Amino acid sequence: MTEIILTFASTHASITGERALLDAGISVKVMPLPGAISAGCGLCLRIPPESLTISERALHNAGVEIQGRYISENSGYKPIIDKIRQFSDTLGIRRGDVVSIIGCGGKTSLLHSLADENRAEKVLLSTTTRILRPAPNQFDREIDASVGADIVGDAANSFRSGITLVHGGDTNGKIHSPRVTLIEDAHTTYDYTFLECDGSRGLPLKGWQAHEPVVPDFTALTIGVCTLWPKGQMISELNTYNIPEFCALTGAPAGDEVTVSMIAAMVSHPEGMFQKARGRKLLLINQTETPESFALAQELTELLPRDFYEELTGVFACSLRESAICQLTKSEGTICETL
Repeated sequence: MTEIILTFASTHASITGERALLDAGISVKVMPLPGAISAGCGLCLRIPPESLTISERALHNAGVEIQGRYISENSGYKPIIDKIRQFSDTLGIRRGDVVSIIGCGGKTSLLHSLADENRAEKVLLSTTTRILRPAPNQFDREIDASVGADIVGDAANSFRSGITLVHGGDTNGKIHSPRVTLIEDAHTTYDYTFLECDGSRGLPLKGWQAHEPVVPDFTALTIGVCTLWPKGQMISELNTYNIPEFCALTGAPAGDEVTVSMIAAMVSHPEGMFQKARGRKLLLINQTETPESFALAQELTELLPRDFYEELTGVFACSLRESAICQLTKSEGTICETL
């Protein structure tokens, strides 16, 4: 049976940690440190593997520092390398940032990936439009601001970590935006704020109306997301949201075959994806998972107008599913790192 072993610098920390985990409803057992593990005080805590994240959070809240994490493997134990902030670090997300995510082709996946990477700290998760209600394991607490709940004062100060989902009500499985002024007042109480600020009805192509996307003025970083898999398909309601606006951006009529240059125009046009962007700006090309898709991502980068490209902090090809990310540079090759 697979198990996780947590080690601590002192017996006191081990006992305090056990109490914190029991209070959090986590199955835990104090046991002597296995001989195969040299780091630790002589006692350790054994927990189920699926409890690691919530255990780390409970111990953090209790002020107990974990010295080592190990997973049972065959007849021994293997150290668990601390999870790094994969996309957060690569994209240059800073403590205190309000990150607004726009575009089509992976916004929601990126939203939850970034929130989860920073779950050991205080994260505010919300939207300025309407999004599908997150799954229960994608947030730790929920505040419905439509009923006058406090998201700034005692409610925010009563916890030290975790994801707080803030919304303005729930209808038919979708959550609505709270008043943006509430998020503006609240975000300084949190370490990170992640907002989904665009809608595309799950379609990979979009044309933007004049009021879209809904990016707050206090945004520190706008991340635009796109994908290239529609290349070769026909422009239609099956793949494009707001077809007239998309055609105006690209100069192509409905029914034409989608090209990489069309997607580049969708991203870079002054009335396109970034027309309401604030703060630092990044472009993320999602679902880049094969040599062919990587070549298309580089082609898209080359097609971006020079002035638009130079306004961006970076262009990245990535696979959210495979936790891989690669920075692209225009006409100068690539710098690639797979995490």
